[in-house]
Amino acid sequence: MNPNTGKVKHFLATNKKTDIAYPNIHALLAYGDTLLIGTFEHGLDVLDLKTNKVIRHFPEKYNQTSFQQVLKSSFIVSLCRTPDGTIYVGTRLGLYKYHPYPNKKGNYFEPIIPKLGGAFIHTIMLDSKDRIWIGTMGSGLYCYNPASKELQAYLHQQGNETSISNNWITCTFEDNMHRIWVGTEGGGLCLQNSHSDSLHKFKKFTVQDGLPANTIYKILQDEKGLLWVTTSRGLMSWNTHTNKKEIFTTANGLLSDQFNYNSGFKDSSGRLYFGCVKGMISFNPNNFSESKFTAPLYITSVQAEGIEIASWNDLLNSKVAEDSNRDRLPHFIEIPHKKSSLTIEFAALSYTAPEMLQYQYKLDGLDNNWTYLSRNRKVYFTNLSPGDYTFRVKSTNVSGKWNNKEAILYIRILPAFWESNLAIVLYWLIGLGILTLLLRSYHDRQKEKNKRLVEHMAYEKEKELYEAKINFFTHVTHEIKTPLTLIKAPLEKITKQIDQYPAIQKYIRMIQRNTVRLIALSEQLLDFRKTEVSGYNLKFEKVNISQILNEIKPDFKALTKEKGLKFKMQLPEDSIILEADKDALTKILTNLLDNGTKYADTRLEAILTVNEATNQVIFSTINDGPIIDPMDSERIFEPFVRMDTAKSSSGAGLGLSLCRTLARLHHGSLKLDSQTATINKFILTLPLNQNIN
Repeated sequence: MNPNTGKVKHFLATNKKTDIAYPNIHALLAYGDTLLIGTFEHGLDVLDLKTNKVIRHFPEKYNQTSFQQVLKSSFIVSLCRTPDGTIYVGTRLGLYKYHPYPNKKGNYFEPIIPKLGGAFIHTIMLDSKDRIWIGTMGSGLYCYNPASKELQAYLHQQGNETSISNNWITCTFEDNMHRIWVGTEGGGLCLQNSHSDSLHKFKKFTVQDGLPANTIYKILQDEKGLLWVTTSRGLMSWNTHTNKKEIFTTANGLLSDQFNYNSGFKDSSGRLYFGCVKGMISFNPNNFSESKFTAPLYITSVQAEGIEIASWNDLLNSKVAEDSNRDRLPHFIEIPHKKSSLTIEFAALSYTAPEMLQYQYKLDGLDNNWTYLSRNRKVYFTNLSPGDYTFRVKSTNVSGKWNNKEAILYIRILPAFWESNLAIVLYWLIGLGILTLLLRSYHDRQKEKNKRLVEHMAYEKEKELYEAKINFFTHVTHEIKTPLTLIKAPLEKITKQIDQYPAIQKYIRMIQRNTVRLIALSEQLLDFRKTEVSGYNLKFEKVNISQILNEIKPDFKALTKEKGLKFKMQLPEDSIILEADKDALTKILTNLLDNGTKYADTRLEAILTVNEATNQVIFSTINDGPIIDPMDSERIFEPFVRMDTAKSSSGAGLGLSLCRTLARLHHGSLKLDSQTATINKFILTLPLNQNIN
């Protein structure tokens, strides 16, 4: 292309020896009257600029052997020439020197840097210190010193934020401050630290820092020192001193937002050329002029819960309510609380590249800072709380200059009934009512607490009286048991000779009977005290409960006959054997039968059965004495408790309590059957086996 006339000469691949080998060109290098052309998988063309004809092509058509022995790839990606005339050729498989004339070995290409023999050399750049910067696709960045043959690698390190962003290097550039910039594919732009002790450290710039994309294709610098960076999403102008970035896209007249790899050039006049997927663009940044036109900004629509409540015409014609207290009389809208989710649309009326306009908005009462919008002209606010808000929006012109004139909309979200003043008064009244109830509840709880305290004190007092009572009885029992035992032995001898004295026989037997009863009562009291204080040690063994009942049956048969009662004992035909303490079991059975004998009116029954399903033995006594109230079915098992109906019979009120305690020690139970309304039925349940090791 002739920059003066704009005329373009087209070079075609026609398979002629003097024409280029392939139209897919990746590298160009001009020096003197020679132009080197690197192609995609079709080698290197040498073109004479005087004749515009290709004078040599590598690989040579009839000399493939020498080419394959030296140049491993025909994909020529990049070219670079140093001031001393050395030409470096970057290929898909390594870096080479190109000799315009064959070397001593007769080769035009000489491989260098064996370490990069298999690397995809994507970019080659000569810096101001005559160092060669080599960017590869996937193998990182390298700096090669031709004089010392030293090779320095700069590779991405996972977790190291100061390393290069990735190993896919698309381009390199040295700016007018001799800083090295590195473009990457997907990793943004990297700037090398210029301090000699920190050359391995890079500062990264990505889309989060304002770049249009993270894939960089080419970097150039204009006469004013601005960097021009092509990306996969447009062209960026960057003032690195002020950090001001300006992005250009198809909206600014670009042919495409997608640029080509390493496609860029700056001529002697400062004009920049960039290749993109749809052609080439060129411009001189010195000729840019900034637009001063400011587009008018309007709020075009207000929607509540998806339904428009104010259109553009309404807002323009002031058909919505306005607040007369405002100095500038901005639009004022009242919205019910049920419609507090708003959508506000706005637009700056610019017909020249409207895509370049940018917006900022703020909702006073909700936001403290401005929110930036690149292209969207619609904002959403969800479930705004009741109150007054001020919506402000402003925009830029196509040059990115902000317009200080704002479009304003005042919004009032009405409170719900439960948030109104009347509701607040009701809340206060309800709160006072709840407080009153809480105080009353607290007072009642304290009253109940004091009541329980008094009851506990009474219980403790009763417990003390009980302990004193039981201690007294125990002490007296110990005192009288020995004399009674001493009386019993001589009395038994007298009883054996009582038949000789018929006149006193009746009285002697009465003395004997009462003596035995007193001894039994004293033993009962001592057994009860023993179970309460020191524990009643049971000795479990195989016991024949049927035999025990048969042994005590005659005594109770005689006693019931004497009292004129009908006595009946039902035992199974087979003897029942269970694991129990024989002495304790005898006490239980004797006490239950004795209790029935005391309170029966006309009859007493005893029944022994076995429940094979539960593996338990059940002994029941039934008498027709005064019926015990079901409300007292548990109280009668308390020590020293005697019902009013039992006052006529002697006793200490310990028998049933002792029986239940001994039954529980056998892992059984003793209870009054409350289902019978005409008789008193006591049920003793004991396990056949105790399961004790």
